[in-house]
Formats: sequence, structure tokens, C-alpha cells
Amino acid sequence: MLSYAPFGYDAAWAAIKAMQAANSTKPSDYRAKLQASSFDGITGDIGFNTNGSLKNGSSTVYQVKNGQWVTVKTVSGL
Repeated sequence: MLSYAPFGYDAAWAAIKAMQAANSTKPSDYRAKLQASSFDGITGDIGFNTNGSLKNGSSTVYQVKNGQWVTVKTVSGL
């Protein structure tokens, strides 16, 4: 499994839920529903702040050591 696949799944699901709630696939119609959405995704709680960023976002920095990816640091709550 690709390491980013779960995040892509949650992103797609957030958009789908917003489109369903707005009964439209037009971004200007479902944007407000997307910003107001929250649900339990496979990567954790999904919800957005007023800027449209994830409320509980995180980012991980990796470094290659001896030909292997090694986690340097994960920052949560971005």
C-alpha cells in the first residue's frame, strides 16, 4: 500500500460527502459544505478550520539513511 493512499481516500471522501450534502458537483455549490464537514476518516478525525486547512493535520519529515527512509520528525496540529 502506498503511504499516501489513506490520505487520498479521506480527501476524496470529504469531497464526495460535501457534494452529496450540496446535491451538486459544482465547487462553488459544495465549498461551504466541505468547509463545515467533519467525519471519522481512516487517517483520523477529518475537519477543517476557517482557512480550509485540516484541524488536526500533521506532516512528517523523512531522511534517507543507508538507503532506507527514516522518520526524522512528525509534527501534528498544523
